[in-house]
Amino acid sequence: MDLIKYTLAIENAESYSIKKMVETLKNMNATQFIDFFGFENSSLEECEINALKQFREEFYKMEKILEGFFNNGQMYILHKRDLFVIAIYEINEKSYKGIVHYNPLNVDCIEISIPRNQFENQFEKMLDVSNNENLIIEECNELIKKITKNE
Repeated sequence: MDLIKYTLAIENAESYSIKKMVETLKNMNATQFIDFFGFENSSLEECEINALKQFREEFYKMEKILEGFFNNGQMYILHKRDLFVIAIYEINEKSYKGIVHYNPLNVDCIEISIPRNQFENQFEKMLDVSNNENLIIEECNELIKKITKNE
């Protein structure tokens, strides 16, 4: 969440997408770039336009996540089974949606949607909720210590 806050504080959609484009072009050759951002028989220019569009959408998604996080009470969920902390950015009648906020074990997860019925049914066993970021991260670390101690 801190990276999103920082990025949104110093960038706008255009500056973010241009910086991301320059960074991407440095790390890929033209063929890789066209393969990743292009369509069949795309020119390099068409791929650049497509990449800029994708990076702008990425920026707008960060805005949506941050706004939703604040609008939904800055809620963090500790996933006790997989041992990571989720920052909730959307709550609706079907699910809770969040992004992984703290992931000390590098679980392969970036974004998660927890069905509302699963959230309510498994809350006691699998999940813990808090508005206190430090407290929930500390709890996550304590669970990790217990598990690694028992192994």
